[in-house]
Amino acid sequence: MADYIIFSFLIFLFIQFIWLIPSFFFYRKIIKRYRSKNINLLAIVSVIILPLIYTALFLLIISYIVDPIVRSKKFETKDWVENVDSRYRMVNDLKKNNLLIGKTKNEVIKLLGNDYKENCIVQETLCYVTSDPNSFGSFDHYELVIYFEKGIVSKIRPELL
Repeated sequence: MADYIIFSFLIFLFIQFIWLIPSFFFYRKIIKRYRSKNINLLAIVSVIILPLIYTALFLLIISYIVDPIVRSKKFETKDWVENVDSRYRMVNDLKKNNLLIGKTKNEVIKLLGNDYKENCIVQETLCYVTSDPNSFGSFDHYELVIYFEKGIVSKIRPELL
């Protein structure tokens, strides 16, 4: 977790630095043009509004680009069974590579272990807990829901329960 925070902070500093250079030239051009007019407005824009825009940009980049990359992990049966706290990181690999599609219920249980709930959402489903141990909400949790049609996996989907 500490590595993730340090990595995020370094990206934040990088974004601030990248925006600092064009901002300098932008401010310089504006101040030359409106030397005495609206200097208070320029101060508000440069001190309050632009840092808010930079921070919003940083949060978007972390949320949609960095977070999925850092928090992804290749699926391994041994790790799935032994380490429940890391399951949430393997769900994307299971889903993206269709590792369960077309398998029977017994094959799924052999891959994912016996720690499941049966018929949890609707009939012919298996649910495995895949909660993020670092999440803020202790009441909300994700489960990997595996849907079967005629005994064969038809789709898988993480569900917030």
